[in-house]
Amino acid sequence: MRGGDLLGLTAEALGAHRMRYGLSALAILVGVAAVVLLASIGEGTRRYIQNQVSQFGTTLLSVSPGKTETGGVPGMLGGSARKLTIEDARAVRHIAGVVSVVPVAVGSAIVEGGGRGRSVYVYGVTAEAPRVWSWNVAVGQNIPEMDWDKSSAVLLLGSRLKRELFEDRNPLGAVVRVGQSRFRVIGVMEPKGQFLGFDLDDAAYMPVANAMRLFNLSELTEVDILAANPAAVDTVARAVEALMRDRHDGQEDVTV
Repeated sequence: MRGGDLLGLTAEALGAHRMRYGLSALAILVGVAAVVLLASIGEGTRRYIQNQVSQFGTTLLSVSPGKTETGGVPGMLGGSARKLTIEDARAVRHIAGVVSVVPVAVGSAIVEGGGRGRSVYVYGVTAEAPRVWSWNVAVGQNIPEMDWDKSSAVLLLGSRLKRELFEDRNPLGAVVRVGQSRFRVIGVMEPKGQFLGFDLDDAAYMPVANAMRLFNLSELTEVDILAANPAAVDTVARAVEALMRDRHDGQEDVTV
């Protein structure tokens, strides 16, 4: 068949089935666009999460109750066979390559102070939190060094929470109410921003023992670990998993 005849037949076919070929071309364009869009979203999400996590340094590990495939949420069905406790966090401190450890307990409550009230997340932590999270106290002092089982009615305010409750006034020494308990403000954290949708500046921070009592928690929300350097992260993670198996009767019931 000559080239002219082939072009003629092609033109005739296109003319007779314009709708069919048009829809086919449109489907191809939509498919290509969808692949490009999904790839862009995937890369964008990866960079977003990486940027969010990098706020806390590149040697931070987190231990949560439950395996990821079973939910990994404290108190939910399929969670850990044994609770993640302060004693577990203490044991992690002895692993080679671990610099600092913070047991974390989280709840939500209304914080009232300066004649105002605000419902926020309240984090129970320890004096090592600023070091582990690469986050400093901007004004005042940090939660004092003390046994993790001991209570102390002191509170740190996130920068936004301080502004919402006290505006431009100095909050240090002020007594605020968290739920039904009273705490004295001893410091204000430097601005940190959001982490995966959670506004860390619009929150309060207290000793972990106080948070567990305040929210009637029988286990920790997580244990955060600072490794000595990036090269030690994988080794520390494996050691933590092995330690938790040993402490939890051979059960793989945490996620690192």
